[in-house]
Amino acid sequence: MNSEKINVDKNIKKEKVSLEDLSKRNIEKSLEKLQKARVCILGAGGLGSNIAMMLARSSVGYLHIVDFDIVEASNLNRQAYFLEDIGKMKTEAIKNKIEK
Repeated sequence: MNSEKINVDKNIKKEKVSLEDLSKRNIEKSLEKLQKARVCILGAGGLGSNIAMMLARSSVGYLHIVDFDIVEASNLNRQAYFLEDIGKMKTEAIKNKIEK
């Protein structure tokens, strides 16, 4: 069995952190970061369409979605599209869903 010595920096400051401090949420800072974020999604299929919806609901400021495919009936069971989206470009269909 090999064992290695681990050097611990003696200059590391030790701070007591309460459970309350660990569980606090800094919502304002997090929301500001999300609103400034720019995200590009390559593919608006099963994963991409659902990620786009979640990011939009999370207030991401700018979404760029790239997909050159159209919505087909076989997509509906796993993607964020509906019957009225069949035949539309996936990017246009997801844009309409996000803007609603």
